[in-house]
Amino acid sequence: MSYVRKSNEIDVEIIECAPSNEGNETVFPIIEGAKWQLAWEAKRNKILQPLMAESVASFLFCIFGGAANLFVATTSLTLSQDPGSSIPGRFNVALSFAFGTMFALFFAVPISGGHIAPNFTLVLATFRKFSWKLVPFYILAQIVGAFLSTGIIYLCYYSTIHHFTGGTDGPVKFAALYVTQPNNYVNTGYIIWVEFISTAVLTLIVFNLTDANNKYIVSSPMIIPPLIGLMIFLIIMGVGYQGVSISPARDLGARLFLQIIYGSEIWSLNHKYFWIATVIPCVGSIVGAGFYDIFFYDHGKPKKLQ
Repeated sequence: MSYVRKSNEIDVEIIECAPSNEGNETVFPIIEGAKWQLAWEAKRNKILQPLMAESVASFLFCIFGGAANLFVATTSLTLSQDPGSSIPGRFNVALSFAFGTMFALFFAVPISGGHIAPNFTLVLATFRKFSWKLVPFYILAQIVGAFLSTGIIYLCYYSTIHHFTGGTDGPVKFAALYVTQPNNYVNTGYIIWVEFISTAVLTLIVFNLTDANNKYIVSSPMIIPPLIGLMIFLIIMGVGYQGVSISPARDLGARLFLQIIYGSEIWSLNHKYFWIATVIPCVGSIVGAGFYDIFFYDHGKPKKLQ
């Protein structure tokens, strides 16, 4: 979920708004800052701003889909089901994740590259020369964003959660609404396959959309975030029906918060499924990116968007 970058440095795009044709007013006027503001911004832009952008992007990716899960479940009264059961209203949930992805990319791409997920940070470092020194910081920022989004969703639905569960020490009925929990009858091999193929195909499409030699995209890069969001929608509606993580940060961040509420039981659900949601997306993304580079990417052509 990222645009291709040219170097290890993180560039910050500054957009100035020209005066409008009518009158002397500008559409988005540029506000001159005080000396202390300019000094702070000069320091902020080097490291802190990209990390904050990744955290916010992960937050946006997680919060809309997560909130949609809670909304669908509480309005449909599905809490009598097992934690791993499928959740109705998948269309609403998939659409929410799609829009969350789109807005996350629009927000973060000019600042940090818009990785959003650890698996994409890893493949960009592996195949697109993103600095390995920044990889752990990006991943940590993404997990923090997912952690905060889970906390905010929990607070928004606090009264409803307590109404149905009778307190935080009850059964972990809401786990499947925050983290990926496949149905109990689905075997582990199938879960691994679904997670792998989903992230592999997603990464293949993302690498194609962000290829600077893609003549259909190079002239209109603003279409890339909506198209990636559409891909997220299709994955959740299709192959991800039994549960798909897509982003290890979404699962890890949510589980870290849920451990505060429910305790360590959250890590053992569905035969410790969390390791699948953490490891397999990275493997799938590496395979998808490698497949694209081997068979389609032309390293010899000039990269206009890099």
